[in-house]
Amino acid sequence: GYGTQHVIARRMLAPPRPADKRPAAPTPALQREQGAWLLASATAAVAPQAGWLPSWITALGLGLLAWRGALLWQGKRPPPALLLLALALAAGAAVRAEFGHFFGKDPGVAVLLLLLGLKLLETRAARDIRGGVLLCLFLQLALFLEDQSLPTAALALGGTLLALAALVALADPSGGGREHLRSAATLLAQGIPFMLV
Repeated sequence: GYGTQHVIARRMLAPPRPADKRPAAPTPALQREQGAWLLASATAAVAPQAGWLPSWITALGLGLLAWRGALLWQGKRPPPALLLLALALAAGAAVRAEFGHFFGKDPGVAVLLLLLGLKLLETRAARDIRGGVLLCLFLQLALFLEDQSLPTAALALGGTLLALAALVALADPSGGGREHLRSAATLLAQGIPFMLV
């Protein structure tokens, strides 16, 4: 009615409220258990690619994950941004030298694999887990570009379970490992019927 329209018009024409001067809440740091789930998910996504990609690419990806795991367990900060940028450029140049181009399935998966390792190396806050999990899921999907057998599906299913556990650990950092795994398994079981349709 007229009254509702009048209220809406007053709100639209009202001067903007002053910006909130309070500082933003600090972003929670990545906890060890959250990092462990993320590293487990990334390892499950990277290791199966050894059957199709050049061995140095898989070895480098696993090496980056091992480096991040050592930093996490020692409680040290991630490497500086300039070092990560140099590593990213060197990795891109190496992939270009290996395949001769960046286009196509194999170089694309290789770049994705190395980006996952570099992304985890720069991960400082809990919210960065989402980006890492998405890369893990893309790599799980890439397995089916090479093989659609049942063992490959089982590998992808296990990797997806670990990725979901990483997301559960992000949402519930106070929960235990078994609780995270149980919740992830429940989510996966609920999603399987939609995958089969």
